[in-house]
Amino acid sequence: MKIVGADIQAITLLPFGASVKLGQMPIISYKNEMFISLCAPLLNGTIAIIFIIIAKMLNIYLGFLIACNLIMCFMNLMPVSELDGGRALSSFLKILLPLQKAELISDIISVLFLVPIIALGIYFLISTGYNFSLLLIGIYLSVNFMFKNFKNRC
Repeated sequence: MKIVGADIQAITLLPFGASVKLGQMPIISYKNEMFISLCAPLLNGTIAIIFIIIAKMLNIYLGFLIACNLIMCFMNLMPVSELDGGRALSSFLKILLPLQKAELISDIISVLFLVPIIALGIYFLISTGYNFSLLLIGIYLSVNFMFKNFKNRC
């Protein structure tokens, strides 16, 4: 964010990621906003690759660290409006389309991804009897999505 001139005031860790509070934010292009959104997933992917290289060179097991970073990378790349992938998609669509149409398409794609996430979470919970993590993530993202849309309409 510093690259595009943003003033970072605070970073807050949340249950499923982090939130960055910005001070005086310069007007940035949708292209730069897309770049900022993709930085965190790309960092997770890069860290996973580094762990793979270290594991091969030192002949040690780092599977858990590799898996965690890859899961974070791919989860954040999902085109759900509350995730980095959704923000990147929204910025990309705003480059190509009028603002309202881009936001509508972004919201539709978010819902199309949230429904299967929740369904898969329910399936995992029923089939394992205890694994509710994906369901919890789906509900958390859905509630944030609904509050965001409710707040934007008021």
